[in-house]
Amino acid sequence: TVNDVKVYYGEYLHNKYTVIIYPGSYSSVWIEVWRPHSLWNPSSKPSILVVKDDFRGVPNLMDGGFLAAREAVVEYLWRVRKQGKVVILREVEPQYLYPVGNWQIRMTVARALRMGEVLRNPTPNELKEFLMKVHKVPKDVISYVIKLVYGIKYRSLMEFIKK
Repeated sequence: TVNDVKVYYGEYLHNKYTVIIYPGSYSSVWIEVWRPHSLWNPSSKPSILVVKDDFRGVPNLMDGGFLAAREAVVEYLWRVRKQGKVVILREVEPQYLYPVGNWQIRMTVARALRMGEVLRNPTPNELKEFLMKVHKVPKDVISYVIKLVYGIKYRSLMEFIKK
């Protein structure tokens, strides 16, 4: 398994990708956020999709974008002869008007991995700051990523009010 938390970043055609690989047996989580007023999300709120697979690679639901990104990550892990847990965050900006297919997902994620990590072993706060700097996604999404990577549970304001 990988020994470090490694963070990779890439963007192309108004799509932003952060890939986080961290110690553990293989599993992956795909978090796709279509920003408001974008091609597939005309509403005023972000549209969020989460797909998870297990150590066998069986996803909880079928999504072509997830499969394309996962292919690039699995090829990378095979090449470095390691395994690890993976979180992939995709943000689609409203300017993405002409979808070109899942090839751009696979190629952009693969390029981000080839370029090397942008962070190694960040603290939860450093990772949070990085994600908030490069992505304009709901804070709940960023908290979810932090929880996945570090096992940290952030309490929401509503949890305090209910007590």
